[in-house]
Amino acid sequence: MYIDYTETRNLVGSGVSELDFKAEPSRRKVNTVSAESVSDSGVNREVQLSRYDIEWSVKTVPLPDSNNDRWLEFEESVLAGETFTCDIHGTKAAPDNAVTMSMKKNSFVATRLSPAWWSYSFTVIDRS
Repeated sequence: MYIDYTETRNLVGSGVSELDFKAEPSRRKVNTVSAESVSDSGVNREVQLSRYDIEWSVKTVPLPDSNNDRWLEFEESVLAGETFTCDIHGTKAAPDNAVTMSMKKNSFVATRLSPAWWSYSFTVIDRS
């Protein structure tokens, strides 16, 4: 998986605004905003779709502690809805389909697996 973002907060000073990492299989979910009307007889039904969001749940494989600062920089740089480029199935060397995404509010979780290993999970919303 590949993410390219713009550093805005908690800068680690690397000047690199990308993450290229291995992730567990991502789960795709569609959330809809719609209104439904039913006739008085209950026979006729009409649904008006206002919007739908495609969400991807992402979880990294265990990563070394040395990457933690860059992951926290990523989280803080996109936590206010800033957009970034994400390639769910590709890498920087072998791109698949990079699209504009944003992180779902309060979805980022950093989990310490041992003193030297971390895992990160978050949900991204397709904005393309």
